[in-house]
Amino acid sequence: VRFWGAARAAKHALRHIAKDGSITLTGGMLAHRPMPGAPLTTASAHTTEGLAMGLARDLAPVRVNAVCLGLILSEQVQGMGESTIRSFTANLPLPRGGTVEEAAEAYLYLMRNTYVTGQVVRVDGGGTALAADWDGNYWDDYQGFDLDGDGFGDLPYQWRSLAGQLTS
Repeated sequence: VRFWGAARAAKHALRHIAKDGSITLTGGMLAHRPMPGAPLTTASAHTTEGLAMGLARDLAPVRVNAVCLGLILSEQVQGMGESTIRSFTANLPLPRGGTVEEAAEAYLYLMRNTYVTGQVVRVDGGGTALAADWDGNYWDDYQGFDLDGDGFGDLPYQWRSLAGQLTS
């Protein structure tokens, strides 16, 4: 849905958009901070940004951009509970979830600025500034891919950023 839904929506909306209009797609931070065990989700998240850049060239002068959202305190996210939200945001440079209004400002900026196209605006509390440094597993019982088919993951997941290796 993330790629084909956006591509089809852009295709069908194009005939209704003014020549100086814009299309703004939505992506997610998994493209930049992948979680263990989610390579397909990560790849899918990247497609939105690539689509925005590609469409910006092909559909010009219609502008095409994307907003890449971190944890935004929507009704759905608030239903996750305060402790879960805190666990996702505690290490961010801005250690909180973003408001819906803060996310909306990114969309408004991209729609109003007539000299911006092919860009991705990240609204993530500074999460992009952090290395994707996972130590252990996101899910307590995740043990890596089950390559031997025995019903259990084969390897625990551990990954460190290159900068972490250089400084230790």
